[in-house]
Amino acid sequence: MNKNVFINFSSCDISEYSLNKNAYFNLIFLDQYGIEHSQKISEFMSKGTDILMFISSANIKRFKDMDSFKKFLGNDIGKISFEGMTNYETHKVVAGYFKQMYPKYYIGQFSLVKDNKNTNGLIFFSEHRKGQEKFLEAAWRVDPINGEGNKNLHNDFDKQEGSLFFDENSPTSKMENYKQDLIEFLKEYRSNVEIKYFSLDMGFLTKHTTPILKELEANKKIERTGGKEKAFYLTEENEKIQIRFKQ
Repeated sequence: MNKNVFINFSSCDISEYSLNKNAYFNLIFLDQYGIEHSQKISEFMSKGTDILMFISSANIKRFKDMDSFKKFLGNDIGKISFEGMTNYETHKVVAGYFKQMYPKYYIGQFSLVKDNKNTNGLIFFSEHRKGQEKFLEAAWRVDPINGEGNKNLHNDFDKQEGSLFFDENSPTSKMENYKQDLIEFLKEYRSNVEIKYFSLDMGFLTKHTTPILKELEANKKIERTGGKEKAFYLTEENEKIQIRFKQ
């Protein structure tokens, strides 16, 4: 272990807390204790700082029209209709709302379903793509099916062990939707870096995107400029190729 790494755990009222942002790399776990603490995100965020925030999305769904919530989340939160949404779907929408509030940050979400069926929401914030990627890697380790929660949140019964319809080789509904989104994204030329970032923003890792590209290329559905055949360079940070879906 690197002896220059120190871990310091502290608990305090963050309304009176300041952060030495320039001296250390920081991971902050923000336990809400009231929605007003979401206002600290911009103040805490800096290079080398990531934030993992617990938030009760169910409470936002119930009380979104109250002034006490709009004060910290903005009036637009009251315009969202959560009608008919599950707790998981609600949390996904709330995470999307935070993406609108903080467009310059890379944001991911994860749902923790308790035995009593309550859903606790986690939202991750980072100023760097690498932080976004590391969060997704952890999420997909916990949930290798969808990378979004500790339960089968999409009700894909063919992916549920013990189900009559279980088929481990069957693609999930999330993966099928992502494939179509990727095809739409590729209707104009995109570089390997743009495709990588698109994958991360959609909640997928490059290991999920590469097989889709290989399938499209094998079926002569895409054309490329540059690079070697069957190589997509999605782990690279520099532009190597341009790819487009054939119209």
